[in-house]
Order: sequence, then C-alpha cells, then structure tokens
Amino acid sequence: MDKGGRSYSLDAVQLLPPCAPTKIVCVGRNYRDHAKELGNEVPAEPLIFLKPPSSIIANGDAIVYPTLSTNVHFEGELGVVIGSRARNVPAANAVM
Repeated sequence: MDKGGRSYSLDAVQLLPPCAPTKIVCVGRNYRDHAKELGNEVPAEPLIFLKPPSSIIANGDAIVYPTLSTNVHFEGELGVVIGSRARNVPAANAVM
C-alpha cells in the first residue's frame, strides 16, 4: 500500500534494493563446506573483501557478468543495515 492507501499487485511494481549503501563489506570462505568445495581449509581469521555499491540490483534485473570472468558462482547474501554508529560494543549489549 502506498502513502495514499492504494494497493498494487506485485507484477505491477518493481522491487528496488532496500537501501543505497556506500560500502559493502563481505566475509569469504566463512563456512566449512564452501572452503572444502574450493579445495581450501577454513581460514583461521575471516577473509574480508569489498563489493562495489554498483553490484546491487533490483529484483528481476539482469545479472551482468564481467567480460573477463571465467569462473562465476552464485550465492545467497545476507544484508545487514546498521542504523547508527557503534564501536567496541560488548556482545552482551548488542540489540538483536
């Protein structure tokens, strides 16, 4: 329903990304089966990498593979939007 109280069918609208992040921080090879499938051990520390904000697309948009890509894998992602600044927050004080 929009602000005017009107409803639309799902096929009449385009679902856009829920946010426009300025940076996307990712953790790689963070579970045993994925490391094994790549022929690697689970790393002792998280493998951190970045993705550009331009990698976010709307629901139903075409996924455009880079022309130099020869080995592309699909995967599901979990997005976390942090609404306020925080630093050194003890786990006991984190709000879920």
